[in-house]
Amino acid sequence: MTDLNKPIQPIRPSEDGWKRVQRIEGYKQRGRQDPPPDDDPTKPIFFALFVTLFKKLISYKEKKSRLLINTKEIIKDLSAFYDALQELINEDRSHDPAFTQTLSLLWHNLVEDCNQLEDALGGNHPSSLKFKLLLDEIDMYPPWEEHSLGFYLTRRAGETWLPLPFMQTLLAPHISAKKNPLQNPLEKWCHLSSDIKESI
Repeated sequence: MTDLNKPIQPIRPSEDGWKRVQRIEGYKQRGRQDPPPDDDPTKPIFFALFVTLFKKLISYKEKKSRLLINTKEIIKDLSAFYDALQELINEDRSHDPAFTQTLSLLWHNLVEDCNQLEDALGGNHPSSLKFKLLLDEIDMYPPWEEHSLGFYLTRRAGETWLPLPFMQTLLAPHISAKKNPLQNPLEKWCHLSSDIKESI
């Protein structure tokens, strides 16, 4: 039997129990602490620098691709082709072998220039699209003939022959220009040539 008059003694935990309580209290304390800050406070700065450098790299690549295009040479070819078309507007040069040879060589240059422009700027770039339109217009002219102007210009370079169908095909736009000075194939091709020069 216990004596009720004796003061109550506090319960002393065993050594193992005391350690367990300390561990639990330690866990609680750690849980109350704020989460540790980010390892590196400079991360946002590095990310911003990375984005800036990436944009500069893209811009540099675009400039480099433009530099690969010999724009002076393309503009020179377009200007020479424009002048040849203007000559054809003003007079019939369809029977002149020297003129047809020059026109044919310019045609070959323009085809190469268009390919170069497409490779550097892409096929959907406005300059590329206009260039392709110019070549397609000439290549399909006239629509009613078996062989087009583009066909003869492609075959004529370096050749001494000047077939009658080619002369007739070259004469047709000259006659059209005389009949309708404002709306004719030659004027349209000149306009396209000028547009391409300005957009490069």
